[in-house]
Amino acid sequence: MKAIFKRELRALFTSFRTYLFLALTLAAGSACGWLNNLSTTNPQFCENAQYLGLVMAACVPLLTAPTYASDRKNHVERLLCSLPIRPVSLAMGRFLACLAPVAISCALTLLIPAALTFMGGSGMAASLGMCAALFCLGALLAALTLLISFLTNAPWQAYLASLAVCAASYFAPLAAGKLLTATALTTPMMLCLVLAIFLLAWLATGSVYLGVIVTAIIDVPVVISRMQDGGVKAARVFGRVLNRLSLFNPLSDFAMGVVNLQTLAWYLTAALFLAAVTALCLRARRMGERRALA
Repeated sequence: MKAIFKRELRALFTSFRTYLFLALTLAAGSACGWLNNLSTTNPQFCENAQYLGLVMAACVPLLTAPTYASDRKNHVERLLCSLPIRPVSLAMGRFLACLAPVAISCALTLLIPAALTFMGGSGMAASLGMCAALFCLGALLAALTLLISFLTNAPWQAYLASLAVCAASYFAPLAAGKLLTATALTTPMMLCLVLAIFLLAWLATGSVYLGVIVTAIIDVPVVISRMQDGGVKAARVFGRVLNRLSLFNPLSDFAMGVVNLQTLAWYLTAALFLAAVTALCLRARRMGERRALA
């Protein structure tokens, strides 16, 4: 794993996308500091947590989307499967290498509240907790995009699928209750929602048939709630579930200056789980390649 980590780290810091990622995240932090702190004389930089979380969701896939998809595109995936490298070492080495630019980005972002504190601001401890949350969120996004990159055939597909998952995680808790209670299956709004779910599932799985199956499974609770006339209760339960699974709602605690260790633990646990799933997928792919060559 150490050799994979060094190789991937060297490749990342000789790539343009890493410096683009650092530039975009630092520019976003500077813009938030100027617009929400300096121009309004607000000393609490931690209030920008959710804005910076959205920026992280858009920029982290720039780092990780080409990782496995580029191997498949450049026809080196079979070579990796034939090397005497454990799948868990390959998956974890690449995952840990992707965390280095995320850590550097969070450290550079922390310089902004430090400068505000030097100019008479306050809340440095809360800003430190916010940056820790952004790092853990970045780790989760990196693990998620690495898994999607392994399941897709091109970097742009992995990037768009990652953005689609992040957009669904952000907008679904906001719209779940209203859509389940205020729309029916035959309304244009619900038809557009079904089409959007199908497109997201298609991009995430890369298969039209799997997209249809995922869309049908997601529509089952809606159909049941309509048949039983329990739309309001189903919407509340569904909304609570989506709030628990949301990537960005937990950042609201850090925006108020509260360091929630449970959120940090959830982010890191989910990141390690997705990295382990990627390792299992690598192992299954390697076993399939060996059977094909036998």
